Amino acid sequence: SDVILDTPTAPSNLAYFAGGRFHFAELVMGKGKGGGIFEHVDMEEEDDWLDYLRDLLVQRRNVVEEKKWLMEMRDVVTPRIRAQLDQIAHDDLLRSVVETTAPTNSNSVVADTNDLQDANIPKDDRVKEEDDDNIPPLYMETLTLLRNISNSGQWPKTSMARSRVIRSPATASSATANSVVASSPSSSSTSTFKGQLSHCGSFTVVNENIWSTEDDRPLPLGNTLFPDLVKSVFQLESKIVRSSSSPPTSAADDADMTTIRPPSTHCAVNCNAEFTPHVDSGRGQGQSLSMIVALGKFGQKSVAGRSSDGGGGGGGLFVEGTAYDIRYNPLVFDGWRQRHWTEPFVGERFSLVWFTPELKKKKKTISSDNNGAVEKKMGEVKSGDHDVSIEIQQDSSWKRDEDLRAEELVQAHALQLPSYPPLLFRYNSTDALVINEILDVDGKCAYEWKGALGNCFTKDDSGSKPSNGTMVDFSPRGHNCVLDIGAHIGVFTRYALASGCNRVIAYEPEEDNLDLLRQNTKPKKDLQKDNERNHVEKIEIHNSAVVASSQNGFGTLVRARSRNDGTSNTWRHSLEEYSQYVDREASSLPSQLQEATLTRSRVKTIPLFGNDGAIVPGVTFVKLDCEGAEIDILLSPNAREYKSWRDVTHLVFEWSFTKEKRVDVFHRAQKNLQDAGFHVFYDGQGSWWDTEPNVIWPFHSDLVVYAMRTNKSS
Repeated sequence: SDVILDTPTAPSNLAYFAGGRFHFAELVMGKGKGGGIFEHVDMEEEDDWLDYLRDLLVQRRNVVEEKKWLMEMRDVVTPRIRAQLDQIAHDDLLRSVVETTAPTNSNSVVADTNDLQDANIPKDDRVKEEDDDNIPPLYMETLTLLRNISNSGQWPKTSMARSRVIRSPATASSATANSVVASSPSSSSTSTFKGQLSHCGSFTVVNENIWSTEDDRPLPLGNTLFPDLVKSVFQLESKIVRSSSSPPTSAADDADMTTIRPPSTHCAVNCNAEFTPHVDSGRGQGQSLSMIVALGKFGQKSVAGRSSDGGGGGGGLFVEGTAYDIRYNPLVFDGWRQRHWTEPFVGERFSLVWFTPELKKKKKTISSDNNGAVEKKMGEVKSGDHDVSIEIQQDSSWKRDEDLRAEELVQAHALQLPSYPPLLFRYNSTDALVINEILDVDGKCAYEWKGALGNCFTKDDSGSKPSNGTMVDFSPRGHNCVLDIGAHIGVFTRYALASGCNRVIAYEPEEDNLDLLRQNTKPKKDLQKDNERNHVEKIEIHNSAVVASSQNGFGTLVRARSRNDGTSNTWRHSLEEYSQYVDREASSLPSQLQEATLTRSRVKTIPLFGNDGAIVPGVTFVKLDCEGAEIDILLSPNAREYKSWRDVTHLVFEWSFTKEKRVDVFHRAQKNLQDAGFHVFYDGQGSWWDTEPNVIWPFHSDLVVYAMRTNKSS
C-alpha cells in the first residue's frame, strides 16, 4: 500500500523566488538553446527583473524566524521523518520474515511481529517486563515525558563532544523499532553517528530558575522544545535529595551526604546511550559532584558470549571499576575526576545526570599598539633562599584568564620542585594551556591515567588485555628515566622530576621554546654544584626533532601561525611535511594579528628507534608529542617490534587526528603497538567512531593515547 509522509514545505514568508516563466519569452527564445520562433532577441531586461524580485525577497526575510524554522527542521521534523522511514523499513523486514517462514497452510495463524522480535534476541538479553505499577511514583511523570519525546521522533541530535564517548547503536544493545540520527555533522568530510533500530542520544537542559543570564548565554534547544520535561527533571532532583525513603548513595569518598544537595544548573538527558570509560570535561563550580539515575525497562546484555560484569542486572554505572545499580537508585559521584562508564544493557534505558559546571568567562580584551602587534610579556621571577614566588604586576587586566590560572599553578609547582627556579612562560601565548594541561592537579595531568581501565571493547581478542575494572596508575611516578619528546618549555620535564623521576631526556627543535626549556630546567646553583660533584645530570636536552627515519638528518620546521585573537601559538610547530599551516595572502586571513608568511628554520632530526635513536637503554616512560611525526613513527615496521622499544613499559602519545583523520590508520598504529606487547587504551575507546568502518575523525582535536606493557627482562 502507499505510504504518506508529512513533508512540510517552508512557510510562505520564507519561500525563495527561484525563477519565473514568461509565455511570450518562451515563444521568442524557446525552452532550450536554439529554440523559439524568433532569433536574436535580447532577454536582459527580463533577467534583470527576475534578479530584482529575488533581491526584494531576500531583503524582506526575517532572519530570526528563518533560523528558528531551520532549527525546527533539523531537530524535530527531519528526525521524525527519518524515524518514520526506519519504521517502514523495519515493518517491511518483519513482513518479509513472516512471508518466508510462515506455513503454506492458509488457515494457519501468522506469528505476531513482537514474538518474532523476541525470537531474535539471545535468551540472556531479554528484558524483564515492567508494569507501570512497579515504577516508583516519584519517577512516573518524568519517565512518561521521556517516552513521549522518544516515541515522537523529536529526540534532538547529540553534540559532537558528547557523542565522542557514546558507543554506536549498531553495536549497542537496544532493540526498539525506531531509529534517529543522533549526531549529523554538517561537513561532508566528517563521519556521522548513524544509529540502527534505536533512539540513541543525549542532550542538555538548564534550570531556568537559577540559570545565569550574564554574557547573553542562550538557553539550550532542549529548554525550548521540551519545557514540561525541563520543569519535571529539576523538580525530580529536588524530590530525590529530600527523599527519606530512597536517598541517593555516593561513589565519591569526599561526598558530604549529611547536607542537602544544592539545585543543579544543568541536567544531561540520555536515551539508550552506552557511554565508554571517560571523565567529564571541565570542573564543577561550587557543586563538584554529579548525581545520576536511570529509568525505564532494560536488562543485562551479554558481551562477546559472556555475561557482563555488572552488579545491577545491566545498565548500571561503573565508577572507577565498581558497579552501581542506578535504576531508580540515584548515585552521587565526581564525574570530573572519577572515570565512569555504562554497563552494557538491552532494552529501553533513560538516564538523567544533574551537574553544575564551571562556565567559561568572556575573554578579556588584549590591547595592541599602533601596528596591531599584541603585547607579550615574560613573567618576572624572583627567588630567595627560602621563598619562591611569582611577581604579578598590579595591573593584570591585559592578561587572559588562562595566564592568571597558569600563574597560580606555577606558584604551587615551585613548592614541589624547590631545587629549581620557578617556571617561566610567555603571557598571551599557548604556554598557559600547556601549564593547565599538565600541572592542574584538580583536573589531572593530560599524560596520566589514574583509575579503572573499564570495559574498553578493544579489538584485541587474545585475552591478554586487562579485565574490566583493572586499576591503573599510569604516570611517570617511580620511573628511573623518562623520555620527553616535544618538550616545549619543559613543563612535563619538570612534572616528571617533581614526581620522583631520577632522569629526563628532553627533545625540542624550536629555538624559542628551547631557550625557555633550558632556563626552566637549570637547577639552582647549590644543586648544580652537587650534580657536578657527583657527576649526575638529571636533565639531558637535545635540540632535535624526532622522526621515523632510520638515521640522523635535517628537516624544515614550520612555526605555527598565531591564533585569530593574536595569541602566540607556541605548541603547534611541526616539520613541514606534517604542518597544517601554509603561506597565505594577508587579505585571506581572518585576523590582522596573524602572519601571512610562515617562519621556517632548518633543524636536526633523529630517529626514535635504533642504535642512534632517542630511545636509549634505561628509558621506561616515553611521552611522544611531535605534531604529526608520531604518525609515521608508529606506522613504521620498527614500532611493532618488541625489541625496538628496549626497556619502555609506558608510552603516552598524542595522535594528530587533525593531520590524519582516517581512523583506520590510527588502528594500524594501535595494532603495531599491540604486536610490540602493549595494551592500548584511551578515552572513547569502543565508541561509534572507534568501531564503525571507514570512519573519518569528526572532532576538532587530537587524541591522547596510553600504552602499557610488561618488560620481558624484568
